[in-house]
Amino acid sequence: MIASTSSFSLNLSIDHQSTITEHFAAAHLPSNISINDALHAYKNGQFQLLSDNVVNFGIDSPPMWLAITLRNPTKMAINKQLIIANSWLDKLEISVHHQQGDMRHFSRGDHFAFYQRNNNQRFFTVDFAFQPGISYLLIRVESVDPMVLPIYLAEQSDFNSQLLFDSYSYGFLYGAIFCLLAYNFMLAVGLRSITYFYYSLFLLSFLILNISYSGHGFQWLWPHSPQWQQWANPLLMVIFNICGLLFALRFLEIRRLNLSIYRCVIALCICLLLTVLGALILDQQGISLLAAFGFMLLFSLIMLFLGGIAVAASNANGKLFLLASISSMLGTATTGLAVWGIIPYTNLTFRAGEVGMVIDITLLALALARKFRTIESEKQHAQYMAKIDPLTGLNNRRAFYELMPAIWQSTTNKRNLTLALIDLDYFKQINDTYGHVCGDQVLNKVGSILMQNLREEDIAVRWGGEEFLIVYHHATLSQAEILASELAKQIASYPFAKGEQRFTITASIGLAEGCSECHTPGQLIDKADNKLYQAKHEGRNQIRC
Repeated sequence: MIASTSSFSLNLSIDHQSTITEHFAAAHLPSNISINDALHAYKNGQFQLLSDNVVNFGIDSPPMWLAITLRNPTKMAINKQLIIANSWLDKLEISVHHQQGDMRHFSRGDHFAFYQRNNNQRFFTVDFAFQPGISYLLIRVESVDPMVLPIYLAEQSDFNSQLLFDSYSYGFLYGAIFCLLAYNFMLAVGLRSITYFYYSLFLLSFLILNISYSGHGFQWLWPHSPQWQQWANPLLMVIFNICGLLFALRFLEIRRLNLSIYRCVIALCICLLLTVLGALILDQQGISLLAAFGFMLLFSLIMLFLGGIAVAASNANGKLFLLASISSMLGTATTGLAVWGIIPYTNLTFRAGEVGMVIDITLLALALARKFRTIESEKQHAQYMAKIDPLTGLNNRRAFYELMPAIWQSTTNKRNLTLALIDLDYFKQINDTYGHVCGDQVLNKVGSILMQNLREEDIAVRWGGEEFLIVYHHATLSQAEILASELAKQIASYPFAKGEQRFTITASIGLAEGCSECHTPGQLIDKADNKLYQAKHEGRNQIRC
């Protein structure tokens, strides 16, 4: 629509809480045109009326002129603050022309060092006192970055309220991410975990990227470096995407699931990083931005794809990862739709990408915690199984040597500690006659009989081969002899079978109680071993103590 100066005038006496961008008219004018000539072109209807509450002219767009007619129907000046809620515009030339000929001009943009601004705000702002009557506001925008223009004209108090909300919300966001980053980095160092290290890099890159594109980086970290401000966003976007993909590949074990996909993703990361670095060397900021934004879109799709692969492979954490990727994509899509004017542009819709990423990193943290618990559970199970004899389910020698020192130290009167060494008589003949499978069944059953006859404080151990050991804690030699006799009786009476063949087996047992001569558990074991040798030498199937 070709606009006349009256068709989009704005009444300054009315508070405008939302953006006023749709009331502006825009035009591409020659690069050497003066402000007065631009105003003349506007008054002559050479500008086209905008229709969106936020306008986006794209990446590396030619300079744009925007103009609006402002009407103060009162008899006093009206104070307003012009806010262009974008922190990455290169050059802004802002001028106000009153109908009586007065003109004020301001230059803004991040090609100036931040300290050169007349306020400490991350957005571009100008304070005006609009005199009664008609004023014309002209804005020339030049930027290689996405030319997104949410423009507000508000009371200073209203803008301060918004700044206060932003301060609290960004403080919460940065604080939460930093705490999560510190915690996961400590886990990465403590556990020497590459997965936690990649996740820490992912969090760190997101934190720095958010600080950069929100304008806080230029405000807090590099206020004297406008050159870095020009390149920070594309470089940090690529680094963030690469860190996210490295984490995903490691966390979802993509290399194990599909080596070809793993190699393709790594190659893509290298190519895009080289593209942006090449653009930096050649000073082609537009190319770097196109590559970075394209990679950002591709990043979301790849994360969904990798999550789908993990779910298809029955990866326990694949569903949480997929849900996290979907939340991030929905948030990013909402922000994109708001910026392009497809849905209403509000502070919430613009920052939906941040909300989506917070949900994303929270779900990923939960998935990491779940994976950590699984790994720890498997580790504990492996440690437990390393101390268990797989055939009988009894403790093995390793478990005995870990348990025995504490028992030995806690037993003040060593005569209340008795060891029984048990050897199955003629067990080799059972293996030779009935086979090793049958022999294993015999050992398994004897282990069960031992477990059934143990008191709560006793310990049963498969000592090796057909030998077993029992620690009778809080039992004198005579008490242990009674327990061992019952055990030997049950072993001898059990009817073993191999097919139609029936057989029994007996046991020889050597008992030894602690005494003043036994200074170590090993000496007590030697004493019990001597008694076992005596029982076997004297005819087997008996107890010696």
